[in-house]
Amino acid sequence: MTSYPHRIRLRGPWESSIPSGADAVVGRIHLPCSLNETRLRDYAGPVRFTRSFGYPGRIDADERVWLIIAGLEREAEIVLNGRECGLHAAGFVELDATKLLSDRNRLEIVMAKLPDQKNLWEDVALEIRALAYLAQMHVERRGQTLTITGRVAGVAQAPLELYALVDGRNAAYQTVAAGSAFSIHIDEMPAQAKKLRVELVNVSTIWYAWESALPAVDGG
Repeated sequence: MTSYPHRIRLRGPWESSIPSGADAVVGRIHLPCSLNETRLRDYAGPVRFTRSFGYPGRIDADERVWLIIAGLEREAEIVLNGRECGLHAAGFVELDATKLLSDRNRLEIVMAKLPDQKNLWEDVALEIRALAYLAQMHVERRGQTLTITGRVAGVAQAPLELYALVDGRNAAYQTVAAGSAFSIHIDEMPAQAKKLRVELVNVSTIWYAWESALPAVDGG
């Protein structure tokens, strides 16, 4: 069974520079890493981080390419191929980059670095997704009941299927329309259960798979 998403991590060499050009803190930096191990360790102020990359292979009509930044340490401005993509708050960032990509691409992330800041982000990647995908996922465990909530973002012509798997075993099933929120309840959860996987399926293709460690039991 085909499965999404496909992730292409933009790790390795990035170029760092000062937007004003007034400082000599310029050069190649291999990310992810601790900034204490780089020439930026004693610097405070705006820095532009630049990464070049190619086109991510063949993209079919029912696929989209998203730019993902996980664990962004501070507010940052994002520019892709000269197109300003906005100022984004710290945390998780995702942008539909499909129409902005070309054979050769240039990603810029501009951030005001603090004097004692060690990290920039956890991961930057391109994520190839199907037309619909899971978003706003949350899981809560109370006693023997597990509640999973989320939303199916994107589009689909027909209803999609949701499967919830606990430790690899199917525990719940329902259908859902693209653009809709959903709630899944699983009763009589084993106390020792550890891992949750939710699959969004279109016919024989997993359009999105989301995984999470199960939270500890909370109250009865």
